[in-house]
Amino acid sequence: MAPPAASNTPRADGKATMTEEQTDQQFQGEIEAAIKSCPGQTIVAGATGFAAGGIVGFVTSSMRFDAPILTETPASMGGQSGGVLRPLSGLPVAEQLKYAFSDFTNVSWKTAKTFTVMNAVFIESKCAMEGLRSSIIVE
Repeated sequence: MAPPAASNTPRADGKATMTEEQTDQQFQGEIEAAIKSCPGQTIVAGATGFAAGGIVGFVTSSMRFDAPILTETPASMGGQSGGVLRPLSGLPVAEQLKYAFSDFTNVSWKTAKTFTVMNAVFIESKCAMEGLRSSIIVE
């Protein structure tokens, strides 16, 4: 047996019940209003900036020419107390990959944070200018 269809009949307290479609439309309107607000735009811009910055950081970290070719060998691997500089190519492949992924992660994280801040500041300044502009036009 199918459940009874929702209708706009009044409840005991006098309020009309909403259909599922009306509830969905109301929810979509609330989400749209939240995203169009300045805090919502800032959150969306920050998230997209973080994602874009992570991708850009990952790509550019593989093309860095200032990356050290020498790495410090800890004393536990045969180095002296202060460590010894060895060519990165002299390390085992697993150590080279560990070093490379560590560098990729650090550069990606720093770039993602920078893009997040840049996008958030840009969107907040845009919202402030729009607010100022609308208040001048209204007056």
